[in-house]
Amino acid sequence: MPGVKIIARNIARHVSPLSRPSCSEGFLAATLVRLAPGFDVDEEQLDPHLNAESVQALRQARLEQHNIFAFYFYSLQRAADGDLGTSTSLGQPVSRLLRERAPLTLRLVGIGLLLSWAVAMALALSARVAARDGL
Repeated sequence: MPGVKIIARNIARHVSPLSRPSCSEGFLAATLVRLAPGFDVDEEQLDPHLNAESVQALRQARLEQHNIFAFYFYSLQRAADGDLGTSTSLGQPVSRLLRERAPLTLRLVGIGLLLSWAVAMALALSARVAARDGL
C-alpha cells in the first residue's frame, strides 16, 4: 500500500506546521493561567469552617501544579495515554464528562453553523439584489 503511505506522509507534512503553534499557544495559555492572581485559591479554601491545617492540606494537594514545565509535560503525557485528569469542581474524570456532553455540544455547534450560514447567505443575497437594483 504505497499510496496510503504517501497520503499519510502528505497529511503529516501539512498538519505538522499547524501543531507546533498549537502546542506553544497551549503552553502560553497554561502559563498565563498559572500566573494569574488567585490561581492557588479554590472555593474549598474559602470555606470558613475549615481550620488552618485543612487549608494547608488543600494547598499541598495542588503543589505539583506550580512548576509550569513539569505540569505541562505531565499533562501531555497523561493526555497521550487517554487520561485527561479529574474535574476539580465535579470530581469526575474529564474524559467521561466530555463523552457525556459531546452529543449536545456537537448538535449546538451544528445548529449555530447552519444558522450563521443562513444569515450570511441572506445578507449576501440582499446585498447582491441591492447592488443590482442600484440602491
